[in-house]
Amino acid sequence: MNEHSVIVTNISPKATEGDILKFFGICGKISSHRFIREGNDINGTSPYECIINFEEEKALKMAHLLNRSMIQDMAIHVMDNEPVSIISLDSPSVENDLSRSFDQFPSQSKAEEENQLEDETEKSPAEEKKPSLLSNILVNGYNLATDAMIKAQEFDEQKGITASIKSTSEQVGKTLSERKKSITETINNSAAVLKQKTTDLIATSSNNQSETPNVVENKPVETKATENTSTIASRWSSFTKLMTEKVSEITEGTQDLLQKRKSAKEEEESQKNVADSTSAEEAQPSIKIPPPIPARRP
Repeated sequence: MNEHSVIVTNISPKATEGDILKFFGICGKISSHRFIREGNDINGTSPYECIINFEEEKALKMAHLLNRSMIQDMAIHVMDNEPVSIISLDSPSVENDLSRSFDQFPSQSKAEEENQLEDETEKSPAEEKKPSLLSNILVNGYNLATDAMIKAQEFDEQKGITASIKSTSEQVGKTLSERKKSITETINNSAAVLKQKTTDLIATSSNNQSETPNVVENKPVETKATENTSTIASRWSSFTKLMTEKVSEITEGTQDLLQKRKSAKEEEESQKNVADSTSAEEAQPSIKIPPPIPARRP
């Protein structure tokens, strides 16, 4: 028995062997098959069975989705093709088990059996086709997703997209690690050099202060420490001078700004006083002095 094998039962006599193979061919590649008919069914009028072996396990899973699908006028049944162990029915234990099993189910009358059979046969063709249609949709969707996944993997392998992304990521990580290491080494070296320079400068200044300069031919002997001290003093003087100029410039600009604001404020107050005096004069009533009355003669 093939491990990827199913047995299909209740196949309609109207369905040909080609119909069965074509129907289950959508699940996957069929490696082998075998049709089983009853010995006395010479004309092919009774339902028959078929054992189908697939090459892949996914085809087996999709074949189970086709269970109760309609082929012609009958619903098929799909089951795993498992070997059946043969047990002697004459065994007392088997006889007792069968008797207990049958006792658990109530007996049905003939009328009830006929009604149940009528209910099963009264299903409309549309209701019978529903499982088949749903199964076909599920299998086709599963096949479409599988084919898309396979094509995507083939395209990726052909173009090398995943490999390229992985290689680029590793290269970028390596470059960043090297740059980080280089920057760290540079900072450490600079710090060490600065520390050494500072130590040398302090030691040189201390020696310069404690030692008396030697004079040869009435000229001082300039040592390296003296040159360093002169350079530092010169740079400090230049820096102090530059800062003094900047402070003076800022002070002069501030004074000019304060003077301009003061002048603008005085001018504004003067204009306001003139306006107030003009309005006061306009508000005073004008007094007219009448002419003198001439004296009458007697």
